[in-house]
Amino acid sequence: MLRTLSTSVLAELVGDMERRIRLYSESLVEELALRDELDFAKEQRNQFIWLLLRVQKRRHQFTQLHRQQPQQQRDETCQSNSGVST
Repeated sequence: MLRTLSTSVLAELVGDMERRIRLYSESLVEELALRDELDFAKEQRNQFIWLLLRVQKRRHQFTQLHRQQPQQQRDETCQSNSGVST
């Protein structure tokens, strides 16, 4: 089929193919840049979530520790008071 085309038609087809290749290359570069931005945003969200979970875990541990301490102090107070004779 290409053998039957004239040189001018072939040159026009080559030019058209080169334009399409440039357009597709530009589009590919834009899409890759967008993908990189989305990956970066995803990493930032994941890091934020990790830090948030870490803070929540520490708050929970702190709360549990302070709930246990007063109970222990109350138990010790009750034990010391029960041992004192009046």
